[in-house]
Amino acid sequence: MQAINIHSEGFLESLKQGRQEAFHALFMAFHKPLCFFAARVVRDGEEAEDIVQEVFLSFWKMERESFPNLKTIKTFLYNSVQNRCLNYLRDLEIRDRNYRNLNREELDEDYFLCQQIRAEVVAELFGAIDELPEKSKEIFKKSYIDGLVPSFDPRSELEAIELQSS
Repeated sequence: MQAINIHSEGFLESLKQGRQEAFHALFMAFHKPLCFFAARVVRDGEEAEDIVQEVFLSFWKMERESFPNLKTIKTFLYNSVQNRCLNYLRDLEIRDRNYRNLNREELDEDYFLCQQIRAEVVAELFGAIDELPEKSKEIFKKSYIDGLVPSFDPRSELEAIELQSS
C-alpha cells in the first residue's frame, strides 16, 4: 500500500474514489487526536476508542463527495465524535438512573424471571386479542388497553331499542 499525504493535491480525489490508501492516511492522521478528544469527554479510553472507530466506519460507508476540502472532513470527524460522546453519556446517565430506580429486591433472579414470564404472557394475550373479530378487538383494546370506559346512557339505549322495534 502506497502512503498518501493527506495534504497532497490528489488526496481528496483518492478519498472520494474510495481508495483504501487515502482512508488509511486519514485514519493515521486523525485517529489518535480523536481518541484523545473522546477520552477527555467520556473519561473511558476503551469507549473513546470504540466511538472513534464507529465514526471512521460511518465516514467510510458514506458518500464523500460533499467534502470540498480537508478542513470540512476534520470538522465532520470532530463533530461526529463529539455527538457520539454526548449520546454515550446520555445513554449512560439513563442506564444509571434506571438502575438506581430499581429496588434492591428487584435485582434478584426472581424479579427478572417474573418480568420474563410477564412479557411472554402479554405477548400471548396480544396474540389472542388479534384473533378476535375486528369489532370485538377494537372494543377490547379501547376498554382494557387504552383504558377507555364506554359510557352508558340509558336514554340512548332506549332510543336504539325503540328504533329497532319500529
